[in-house]
Amino acid sequence: MTQHPNAQLHKHRVLFLGTPEFAATSLRRMIDDPRFEIAAVISQPDRPAGRKMQLKASPVKELALAHGLPVFTPETVNTEEFRAQLAALSVESAAVVAFGQILGQKFLDLFPKGCVNVHGSLLPEWRGAAPIQRAVMNGDKESGVALQIVVKKLDAGPLLGVRRLKLDDEINALQLHDALKDLGADLLANDYIDYLRGNLIPVPQNEEFVTIAPKIDKAEARIDWSKSAREIHNR
Repeated sequence: MTQHPNAQLHKHRVLFLGTPEFAATSLRRMIDDPRFEIAAVISQPDRPAGRKMQLKASPVKELALAHGLPVFTPETVNTEEFRAQLAALSVESAAVVAFGQILGQKFLDLFPKGCVNVHGSLLPEWRGAAPIQRAVMNGDKESGVALQIVVKKLDAGPLLGVRRLKLDDEINALQLHDALKDLGADLLANDYIDYLRGNLIPVPQNEEFVTIAPKIDKAEARIDWSKSAREIHNR
C-alpha cells in the first residue's frame, strides 16, 4: 500500500494567538500546513462593530471556528485559571500575531520552546503598536516582517528571521499592511518550523538601532496643509 507523503511527517503541536485579518492570514497558512497541529486558538473577545454596534467575532476566531479548532477568547490570558487550561493542552510553543494583549512571564513560561511573534517591521526598527504606519509616515525605502522570540520587554526578543520588502514612493499604509500580512505568513510557516526543529539559533537585536512606533493619535491624523505633498501622502 502506498503511504501518503505526509504519513510519517512529525507535527508540531502549537497554540495560535491573534485577532485581526493580519493574523488570520498567518493562521490560514498554518492550518493548511501539515507540519503544524494547532491545539487551540486564542483571540480577543467579540467586540461591538458596525452601525448597530452588534458583537462581532474577530477574523481569527471566525477562521478557527470554520475549521473546527477550539477557540478561547479571554479578557486576559494572564490568570492562573486560564494558564491551567492551556497547560493541559501540552503544546511545545505558541505563535503570536497581532494578538492585542500583553503576555505575562508566567504565560510565556508555559511553553517549552517559548512563544514566537510576527512583527510588522524589520526589528529593531519600529518596535511598538504602529510599525506599518510609522514606516510609511517616515518615508522608509524598505520595510518587512520579523520573527522574534517573545520576551517581557515589548518587541525586544531575539530574532529568528526576517523578510524584506522594498517600498516605492506611492505605497500607503493599507497597501503595506496587505503586503506584510502575506510576507509574515510565509515567514511564520517556514522559519518557525526551522526553529521548532532546532535548526535556527535566535540572534539578539542590536539595541543601537532601536526606533519606537507608538500608536497613532488623533492629532497626527490631521492634515497639515503647510507640509509638502509627499509628507501629506505619507500620512
